This record gives sequence, C-alpha cells and structure tokens, in this order.
Amino acid sequence: MSTSSTQKIGVATAVIIGMNAMIGAGIFSIASLLSSKVGPAGILTYLFAFAAVWFMAKSIARVAYLYPQEGSFYNYAKQWGGHKLGLFSAGAYLFGLLIAMGLLCKVAGNYLHEMIPSLSAYILGIIMLGCLVAANIMGLVLSQIGQYILIV
Repeated sequence: MSTSSTQKIGVATAVIIGMNAMIGAGIFSIASLLSSKVGPAGILTYLFAFAAVWFMAKSIARVAYLYPQEGSFYNYAKQWGGHKLGLFSAGAYLFGLLIAMGLLCKVAGNYLHEMIPSLSAYILGIIMLGCLVAANIMGLVLSQIGQYILIV
C-alpha cells in the first residue's frame, strides 16, 4: 500500500464511482418494472438518484481530502467514533457491495441466458462474477479506465 499523498480520490472520480454503483445496481434490473408501474414519472426517480449520488460523492471526496490516509470508510468513521465504528462502517460497506454484486450477477445471468439458453442463468451469473473478479485482480488502473468507459 502506498503512502504517497498524490493518490487521492477527486470529486470527478468519486462521482463516477458512485454513479456506476447506483446505475449498475438499478438501471438494468429496474427500468422495465419502473416504466410499467409509474410510466414517465420514473424519470423523476433517476433524477433523485442522480442528486443522491452527487451529494454522496461530494461528501466522500471532502472526507477523502480531509483524511487522505488509506482505509476509506474505516478511516472516516474511526475519526469520529473510534475503532469499533470504523469496523462497523467497513463491514456495512462490504455487505452493501456484496448485495449489489449479487443483484448485478443475477440480472447479468438473466440477460445472458436469453442469448445462451443452453446454460442456466445461475451459471452465467457465476461466470460473470468470475470475470469481474478477474478484472479487479488485474489492477486498479484497469478498473479506473473501465469506470470512465462505463460512464461515458
């Protein structure tokens, strides 16, 4: 782990990461259901989600600026509430990521099952999870490039 202070998360990167998390977990799985239930008013929910992500990203970027040490959510919560709150915060973040990843793998498996009906949606979701894990293992730079490509 680097101790260099030049590797900070900026507002743009925080916004992109937040938008990808919100969009990725919801846009593919909920758009058709949303349009069938509320019609054009569903656009308002996306505007609300964009505003929520914007404020969340601004907050994370501000805290990252104030506390540039490594450890992100653990470090930020530890500054206010100590070690136990830091552990709880990091655990809650991990739990949220696992839930979002499970949802994305399920949705991706369902979409891929329509193209490859010979494999079950469950197996295709696991294959997608393996591909995502491999992409993350390849490094942060590749992941950052992928984040920018997904949002643009």
